[in-house]
Amino acid sequence: MPVLQRASWEADWPIESMLVWDKGPEVGMGGCRGLRSQYELIALLAQDGYQIANRSTKDIWNVPWGGSAPRNNHPAEKPTALMVKLIECSTRPDALILDPFAGSGTSLLAAQRTGRRAIGIEMEEEHCETAARRLSEEMALCSANAGDERRAENERRPENQL
Repeated sequence: MPVLQRASWEADWPIESMLVWDKGPEVGMGGCRGLRSQYELIALLAQDGYQIANRSTKDIWNVPWGGSAPRNNHPAEKPTALMVKLIECSTRPDALILDPFAGSGTSLLAAQRTGRRAIGIEMEEEHCETAARRLSEEMALCSANAGDERRAENERRPENQL
């Protein structure tokens, strides 16, 4: 926590609040020297003038982690549902999301799903490739769904009815 506090101070983005992510009971084995943590802390850092849209948002969220093995070959992968909820709760629809530790691209995928723009930075080439693959697959799925919607809309038009 001291590293985060110093970084937020140096960036002039104070820690406004802390969120507890309760991963649920499926968190896997603990280490030999300590208990297996069922939660992670998430810090909300904000620039001057920032206001959270929904002031009744609670600071403990239960979002299932999803099991002991990462799905996209990253040891600290977060659930997409968690990242979507975080982005929707803390940003405007026109926001730019910056993830300086993009990993397998979950935050970038969540930004895309919520209509935000995103910049991801990741130093491990393998994880960059995973993030690129996931975003590409999502775009292909979106394009296919958009095509299905256009075809269905076209079929509903009176001039296309038999």
